[in-house]
Amino acid sequence: MTVRLREAGTVMLGKTNIPEFGLPCYTENRLGPPTRHPLNVGRSPGGSSGGAAAAVAAGLAPLAHGTDAGGSVRIPASACGLVGLKPSRGRISNGPWRPDVTGLSVHGALARTVADAAALVDAMAGPMPGDVYTAPGHPGGITLTEHAHRDPRPLRVAMLREPMVPGAVLHPDCADALEHAAATLSALGHEVQELEMPPDSGVLEAFTRVWSVEAASYEVEPEHADKLMPFTAWLRKIAAGVSAREYHAALTTFRGLGQMLTDLLFTTYDVILSPVLAEPPVWIGELRNDADPADEFARMTEFMPYTALYNLTGMPSITVPLSRNAGGLPIGVLLGTRYADEALLVSLAAQLHDSGHRYVLQHC
Repeated sequence: MTVRLREAGTVMLGKTNIPEFGLPCYTENRLGPPTRHPLNVGRSPGGSSGGAAAAVAAGLAPLAHGTDAGGSVRIPASACGLVGLKPSRGRISNGPWRPDVTGLSVHGALARTVADAAALVDAMAGPMPGDVYTAPGHPGGITLTEHAHRDPRPLRVAMLREPMVPGAVLHPDCADALEHAAATLSALGHEVQELEMPPDSGVLEAFTRVWSVEAASYEVEPEHADKLMPFTAWLRKIAAGVSAREYHAALTTFRGLGQMLTDLLFTTYDVILSPVLAEPPVWIGELRNDADPADEFARMTEFMPYTALYNLTGMPSITVPLSRNAGGLPIGVLLGTRYADEALLVSLAAQLHDSGHRYVLQHC
């Protein structure tokens, strides 16, 4: 990845902060102070690529690389008023270090514009020998960046309003941002229809098992295990009780969900529109609960009930910044589409962003 970025002519300023192993959706750890939101230092920029998002939003860099296994690019992009692009599984190689056999984690881009995010993905894209997944090329053999400068044809858009995680509640600020996006898409000539996908506790249980095994896959010397964050230690303890059969069943659930969306939803609709998060950016420490990691996990799933769908299925999605709430905090919306169709996704996202955003983020 570093080689490809250098070959593309990028200038790398350095590394940014992440939470421990990139597991939670905030950017706090025991190595130093928490990463703070550039517009309100009492708020969190989200995570796990919260340091990257804060750097771009603060004007330290025009764009940044991040990884996304459940929303880690798109969550902080929404919180910080940025574009966050999670490409399809296999678009960018995960090799040669720690290939992700689950298919959850992909490399992605954070930027101020859709075209910049597309350009960064173009620079990182491509296979490596031994890749488990490889996505096909874009339509017409042209780059994703070129597609970001092309208006899409009239599209059929399914709007998902209600969270897909049991117990999660959509905040009015996020609902308003969703309505603004839907109205803008309609004004642009697209057909928007509201659709429901009932919450499914089975999918959440499957994700919990796979995520716990991912946490346990990091090698930690026994004498240093007591230095782990309580949330990490809790996940690793869960992993010890996950059988091979349960792990296989969880991955099968992910594949079945992707097939269902392909066969049922994407035969009628071209794009899914939803909130990115169920709430505006939270306070520093609001999601973290060292005393009760199980409650912390439940709180995080209520905060981010939309993004993981595209990690489970391998489909691409993108955060588009359109609105701010009364407190001045950015509220993004999420677009997702069928596997390997990032071209359509960035074309629509660029059109929506250029036509409907209400603010221009000021940079220092």
